[in-house]
Amino acid sequence: MNLSIKRIFRIAALFFLLLGGIVAQKGFAQVPPPPPPPNGGNNNGHGIGGNQGTAGAPINGGLGILLVLGVIYSGKRMIAFQLSKEEKAMDDELFPGI
Repeated sequence: MNLSIKRIFRIAALFFLLLGGIVAQKGFAQVPPPPPPPNGGNNNGHGIGGNQGTAGAPINGGLGILLVLGVIYSGKRMIAFQLSKEEKAMDDELFPGI
């Protein structure tokens, strides 16, 4: 098996990148806060309605926007590709052999 130095370097770089991502993921993990007392304690728990958890970040709107932008971008790229193919075919018809 003949591996070039460039290929070995790429494999090693990918390995260390993945390893770094795993280590970073474990390092940023946090323990969740303790739950409020069952009866609400002195101030009836937390949140507006008693024992409610904290609201997470809303990701639905952001994902929808990201999907729409991705569809628009890919459609633009497809149209540009089709136009370039047609333009090339037209050039080949007008100027054959050039």
